[in-house]
Order: sequence, then C-alpha cells, then structure tokens
Amino acid sequence: MRAIQKMNTITRVMFVLITFAFMSCSDDENVSPEGARFVDLPSNLVTSYDGVLQYNVNQVPQVTESDATATVSKTGDKVYKVSFSDGVPEVTGLRFIENNGTFASASDSGSSEGVSLRLNDLSVGIRNGDKHWQFSTPN
Repeated sequence: MRAIQKMNTITRVMFVLITFAFMSCSDDENVSPEGARFVDLPSNLVTSYDGVLQYNVNQVPQVTESDATATVSKTGDKVYKVSFSDGVPEVTGLRFIENNGTFASASDSGSSEGVSLRLNDLSVGIRNGDKHWQFSTPN
C-alpha cells in the first residue's frame, strides 16, 4: 500500500513539473521589438572598423586587443555578420532595426545581442552561452 501511495505522489509531482515546464516555454520565433521592421544597412556602414576587441569564454579572456578590426558584411536578405581579427569567431545572423540614423541588432536567435552602428562607429556587446564579444571604435 505504501508503494502505491509513493507512486501516486511521484506521479503527481512529475505531472506538476511537466505542466510548469510546458507553461513556461514561449514562442521564440519572433523576439524582435513589437512592430519593428528589419532594414538593409546603408552601404557606407557595411565596411571594416578599427577598435578595441575583447573575447571571453567562460568569463576567461581569450583575446584582448587594442588594435583590432571588425568587418560588417551582408550574408543574405537583411542579414549580416561581424567578422573579427585575431582569430575571434564571427557573429552571424544579425538583423537590424533603424532609429534616427542608428542601427541596432535585434535577435531572432535567442542570444543576448547588442550591435549598434552609425557613421564611423561600431559597438558590439554580445553574450551567447558562455561566449562574450566586445568591440568598440575609439571616440
């Protein structure tokens, strides 16, 4: 009898946990800001930038370079990537929205992204899993 009661209790707990797991899942298909429209970057922003680069894995610096390069290039319809010097992995699948001449990335991949572009200025602050990219052009 005790074994049956334990099984019932375990079954109820598992049912509750599974229910909460399904309820907490959300649709990550479109996580861009409400009403935002992805745009093509102006050609003068699709170029190379000189600046300071830091790349960490598990919060351990892998590359810290004050004379680095980042290159923004188009990879598809309104989709871009940023490639870095010094053997740092590129960041792909970036889409941008525009606000008063500043272009900011909006994620549809679930990563915590922060890429902003404006004339002669690129700022990158991306965390994806245990990897963290930072790049900035000098003021």
